[in-house]
Amino acid sequence: MTSLTVNDTDGLVPRLQEQYRNLRIVGADVEKIFEGTGLNDLFSSRKWVMNAKWPAVKLSDLIRVALLWRWGGFYTDTDTVCIKDVSPLRNVISFSNNRRNLISNGAFQFQHHHKFLELLMEVQTKSFKNPQQPASWGSLGPEAVSTVAKKMCNVKDLKNLNGSRDDAVECGDLTLLPPKYLLPLDWTQNKRLFAKGSGEYFFSKFNSTFVIHMFSAVSRNKKAHIGENSIYEIAAKTFCPVTFEHATAGSDTF
Repeated sequence: MTSLTVNDTDGLVPRLQEQYRNLRIVGADVEKIFEGTGLNDLFSSRKWVMNAKWPAVKLSDLIRVALLWRWGGFYTDTDTVCIKDVSPLRNVISFSNNRRNLISNGAFQFQHHHKFLELLMEVQTKSFKNPQQPASWGSLGPEAVSTVAKKMCNVKDLKNLNGSRDDAVECGDLTLLPPKYLLPLDWTQNKRLFAKGSGEYFFSKFNSTFVIHMFSAVSRNKKAHIGENSIYEIAAKTFCPVTFEHATAGSDTF
């Protein structure tokens, strides 16, 4: 995390660390993270602050790439619930919808120094040479990763890829996963996450899913009610029991 402090006024952090002994909260020296990467010149130029809207979003889009390029591993946004062991995933990223016309950068796994990440850093850097493109919310995120996926799969349009919408697409050592694995519901379906009864048959509906995205940007003010059997309630109490217990102590909403 980039903050120097952790807000622990509610006491949740030590509860989590006691339950999960492998949980580490690590502060990041951002300048050192970008040193020696293909993003160092862009980061040092401060263009992502001076010439861009949503600088926090831009920094997030950049730093996740630099971290995985350095060490490899699995990245996911903080507003996701992990419901399956992600360790089998290798060099994967997901389509953002069943139309297969865009790639999501909310969850992905790559080995360090992977070609996809190197190309992505080039595309992100070049986007700031175009005065229009960086103004877009997703210019360094979904738009950039989609550009790289097209290059690695040698297509001009992702919809031209072979296979059905339920098939994974392999392009060398890159695998494009159908949404059911890492993005079973896209942001336009965020209301379903909190709808009463939407969690019925949860385990059969999401039996292939690794993470479920909760889209805090559009759902941060929504409340889940205990006993309504929503997707969010089932996911939270099953896979985040400590946090769920903490959040619902003395309240019937969370």
